[in-house]
Amino acid sequence: MATLREIYRENSSTRAICKMLDGGPLTQTQISAAGDITNGCTCKCLKLLIDEGYVTRGPRAMNRHRTSIGPRPWTYVRTTKPLPETRTTLPAAPTAKELCDIMNSIIRRSMRLT
Repeated sequence: MATLREIYRENSSTRAICKMLDGGPLTQTQISAAGDITNGCTCKCLKLLIDEGYVTRGPRAMNRHRTSIGPRPWTYVRTTKPLPETRTTLPAAPTAKELCDIMNSIIRRSMRLT
């Protein structure tokens, strides 16, 4: 499932899609074929990237004969918004004293409420 956390992971499909779109506009089918990503995952990632402003929907694609039978697929274009830094390090684990203080404050708060 594509979530906002995926943008911060280095090897996520959302980042892979952004890197593919840096080369130029592509359709959803072209993205899923080039990145070896399922169509469903590509669709969800594109929706997330559009909502967050990293990708916009471009013009409709033309086939190689410049004719159309039925609706033509949309192309997707990368915006100038930079991707956020990746998070490779985990936050520092709390010490035993900090955990003790947290638990004590929870217990005291629940005792005050009763």
